[in-house]
Amino acid sequence: MSQQTEGIALPCKAGISEAESCKIPGQNMKVLILTCNTGGGHNSVARALSDAYEKRGIPCETVDYLSLEPPGVSTLISQGHTGLYRHAPKLFGAGYELYENYANTLGRYQPSEQSLHIPNRRLRRLILEGGFTTVLMPHVFPAAGYTGIRNSLPDGVLSVFIATDYTCSPGVGKTRCDLYVIPHESLREDFMKKGVRGEILPLGIPVSHRFARPRNQQMARQALGLQKNQPLVLIMTGSMGLNQSIEVAQALWEARGDQLMIVILCGNNRALLERCREVFRGCSGILPLGHTDRVPDYMDAADVLITKGGGLTSTEAAVKGVPLVHLGVIPVLEDYNLAFYQGLGLSRGTKKPREAAALALELVDHPEQGKTMMAAQQREISKDAAEAICRETLRRQGICNGTIRGECI
Repeated sequence: MSQQTEGIALPCKAGISEAESCKIPGQNMKVLILTCNTGGGHNSVARALSDAYEKRGIPCETVDYLSLEPPGVSTLISQGHTGLYRHAPKLFGAGYELYENYANTLGRYQPSEQSLHIPNRRLRRLILEGGFTTVLMPHVFPAAGYTGIRNSLPDGVLSVFIATDYTCSPGVGKTRCDLYVIPHESLREDFMKKGVRGEILPLGIPVSHRFARPRNQQMARQALGLQKNQPLVLIMTGSMGLNQSIEVAQALWEARGDQLMIVILCGNNRALLERCREVFRGCSGILPLGHTDRVPDYMDAADVLITKGGGLTSTEAAVKGVPLVHLGVIPVLEDYNLAFYQGLGLSRGTKKPREAAALALELVDHPEQGKTMMAAQQREISKDAAEAICRETLRRQGICNGTIRGECI
């Protein structure tokens, strides 16, 4: 990216009024977020980023990169991804490992070849006709597509890849973006070894600002209509709803019965929700729920959270600050996330549902262990990644984000 772009406001100077040297934020900046319709995590990251820009009055548009493919491709890939994730997680993991090994043997993406690909031609037209100055990509697919067309774009377009797992995913090292936002400084070497050549910024994984609000367990339980005086274990399975939830809940119920509250968030998996209702009919302490927009409230209410090892849900839990047990379901990909969290004391983890239940009960019985874990979460995981990314791109585009005593903030 060039140092200056025509029409972009320059930063304010100390002692000079905003009217003299700063244009209104967003007047010359326009942001495109390219998400990918493969699970809810990437879309949640896109929403968090969009909120950060829009509250500053900066135009922001979110587009599913797969929608640039011919009609039906996005739905086909999304359904295939979800089906494998739910019903054949080992096959999904094997495919991830195969692609990881294959991607590492390839050279960098060739713009001359990639630019002929249909969605990339449409992406180029979208960026040019939309007048976008900044392109954010929380998935490797759009980053690969952008790499194929970047040389045909005008100077001044800032490209940013945002990692949503605690590893350098296959293919990322073959992309060419200006900035690479990674979850943690300790992962820098992994990204560099796998070929990343752009500037690396350890700003974190963006999550909704609602997860950063201070916890108040009793108020959350009252708002949700839950019992106030019993331990509560929350089981979350991600937006796709994984079937191991039932075995975890059964183990918890067998161990503690109605002395424990168990809430199961089944996401968009309607079949899992109906199965939970059938299996646990008559169990007053078990509450299965479908998709909800009150996940931060349920985390507030919980004593322990059991969830799969996805990058986004893990980050949401750490930002919220809740004792965490990871149930590793997807081999390879989630193994990286679990290794990162357990290595820093941010969670306990296992691949066996009944062991996950036992780990959760240990945290219930020994709250001091949970407090130590939450302290590590607060120390290691960024709470305001979306804000940090917004501020950094504003700075690099030379646009003021407001002033205090004449200085840009």
